[in-house]
Amino acid sequence: MNSFNNAKIYVADFETTVFSEQDFTEVWAAAIVELGHAKVEIFNSIDLFFEYVFTLKQYSIIYFHNLKFDGSFIIPFLIEKLKFTQPIESGELAPKKLKNNQFSPVISDKGVWYKITIKYNNIIYEIRDSLKLLPFSVKTIGKGFKTVHKKSQIEYKGRRKAGGVISEKEKDYIANDVLVVKEALEIMFKRGHKKLTIGSCCMEEFKNTLKNQSSYDYSELSPDLYAISAPSWANCKNADEFIRKAYKGGYSYVNPKIQGKVVGYGCVADYNSLYPSVMTVMGYNYPIGAPMWHEGAPTLKLLEKIEKANLYFYIKFSCRFYLKKNYLPTIQIKGDIRYRGNEWLQSSDIIIDGVQYASVEDNDKIILTNNVTLTLSMTDWKLFTEHYHILDLKIQGMCIFYTSNTIYNDYIEKYRQIKENSEGAERTLAKLYSNNLYGQEAKSVISSYKIPYIKDTGILGFNSVYAEEKQPGFIARGAAITSYARFTEINFLQANYKHFLYADTDSGHFSCKPSEVKGAIIDSKKYGCIKIEKEFDKAIFARQKTYVEHVIREDEKDVEPYHSITCAGMGSVCKEMLSFAFDGKIPKTNSDYWDNLNNDCKEFLLKHNNNPISYDDFNRGILEPIPGQLRPTRIKGGIVLKDDFYNMK
Repeated sequence: MNSFNNAKIYVADFETTVFSEQDFTEVWAAAIVELGHAKVEIFNSIDLFFEYVFTLKQYSIIYFHNLKFDGSFIIPFLIEKLKFTQPIESGELAPKKLKNNQFSPVISDKGVWYKITIKYNNIIYEIRDSLKLLPFSVKTIGKGFKTVHKKSQIEYKGRRKAGGVISEKEKDYIANDVLVVKEALEIMFKRGHKKLTIGSCCMEEFKNTLKNQSSYDYSELSPDLYAISAPSWANCKNADEFIRKAYKGGYSYVNPKIQGKVVGYGCVADYNSLYPSVMTVMGYNYPIGAPMWHEGAPTLKLLEKIEKANLYFYIKFSCRFYLKKNYLPTIQIKGDIRYRGNEWLQSSDIIIDGVQYASVEDNDKIILTNNVTLTLSMTDWKLFTEHYHILDLKIQGMCIFYTSNTIYNDYIEKYRQIKENSEGAERTLAKLYSNNLYGQEAKSVISSYKIPYIKDTGILGFNSVYAEEKQPGFIARGAAITSYARFTEINFLQANYKHFLYADTDSGHFSCKPSEVKGAIIDSKKYGCIKIEKEFDKAIFARQKTYVEHVIREDEKDVEPYHSITCAGMGSVCKEMLSFAFDGKIPKTNSDYWDNLNNDCKEFLLKHNNNPISYDDFNRGILEPIPGQLRPTRIKGGIVLKDDFYNMK
């Protein structure tokens, strides 16, 4: 039987052709190195790479860092060149029936690549994505893990081809890439973290820690909520569906009073490991076991029981609501045509062209009112009742759990101690294992996937297959964790309401000095505390995830001023171009940096030399297209990153 412990483990990487007006791409260099060894094998084609792989006469696991890219070359090669097939039965993949000269990919319906399993001469070769274990760039891995080898650079464009000569500089470059990842994986595997993803590694360790430290089995505390029916008033099939309606993400919000206006001095306060903090050091209670159901409004006796026994509940109700004066909004309503899904609502009134309505008539002559039905966690319910005036309240019922406030302590505490007191690889790993458990608790059974094929155009395509086969997490805790994080963040922001500018998940941006920030202890390392990440002398917040700050200090130390740009979807080179353009300056034209820019970037910078772009133009979204954006484009053979522009919207 194949297992990780009896496999040979490798790290590999491809370099692929990039040149102007290309309509195909191919691998011109491939490298592979075995963990525990230093010798890197380098080949000048994907053909020779797989010839080598197939000489490995035992179960082998080969990691590529970003399989979505490299796998887009591997699968066309397997299908077109080697004529390998996939084990498909009745339109679905049957990976357990994998035969010789077949491969079975694991690609989610959202296009996330996990692995490709290949069977050849009765040997299994499993190609995995190291990015799922180490969710950083190779450069960041080298820095965070303090690896001996470091990410280097070469000019990736040029008229290269498979079978060509690879220069010594190019060999050094591709060898460095695999050696950096190899070193980091060796550190991880020595600690026993061998699952497919960082999340599954965390969950495995958490379950083992829970059993070893407290003698509890995870399944005892976390029954299958899909198997527990919901009562008729809940209007849901099961407990998971009911609670999942209360599962929400982070808090990202711009103060409407300053939105789109240039502001002066301010600071950014960031929670240290917010999610791990709410899981342990803040002492919150988390649901365990099967739920109890209560129809209608809670009785006084039930409320006393909830408080006395530290129960946790999810509540379904209908009402109208209006935000209290000088309070931050806490409610979003998604999937409802009456409201914009990303808007934090001031009221339940329906807004059309800036006008508020208590009711409207839709295209089918149905009257839609401002009375809404919501399902909230106990934590979000507390925020809701504190921040809003509530009218016409009618409670349909509650889903109630007994709780534990120590369930995560042993697991998180181990990594808290390491992260707060270590540097380098130890700290990086501790951060990974602190931050990647909570998402596993919210996993659903949905396991829909894609089956790849080659289109008539010769380009890789995909067919989607719906499936429900994943082992779910315990959404009652998953939703509670994110609720506690929002609760902590929003209360912190509310304490600094008069200075509040912007919030994003675990950070607050304020128009005051660090010494004036209230509501949390300032400590750059300790969980549950905040650190002063940046100070700026001007900024503009256009909308959620779109803002610029002119940074003058970082970690309470003076730095060379620069523009910190956040703009959803904007690539790093575009941000660099925009930062130069905000200053009306250009980098040294006789530098390596300048030489490596494409002509569009150079023209853009020269145009804005002594002709700066204003923050107001950024806010209004009227910027000219910004060069430097790389667009992944599928063509024959694989994927190419094409030079493009970022357009503000």
